[in-house]
Amino acid sequence: MDRNSFIRVLEGCISSATGRDYKHIDWTKMSDQGLVECAELVRDLLEKRLRDLDKVVASAPIDGNIH
Repeated sequence: MDRNSFIRVLEGCISSATGRDYKHIDWTKMSDQGLVECAELVRDLLEKRLRDLDKVVASAPIDGNIH
């Protein structure tokens, strides 16, 4: 994947993970290492949210009714 494609994917992942728009950031000025670190932070955030979701699902009532 080229750098510009990576930046577009990263922007989309960050927006999806946070619900915020980060278009004000000039990602092209960030170093490759900085971009990778941002991607790792997004991955960590999503992994934490999935663990939290697993806990919620595990404790949900089995009848499927929302109380």
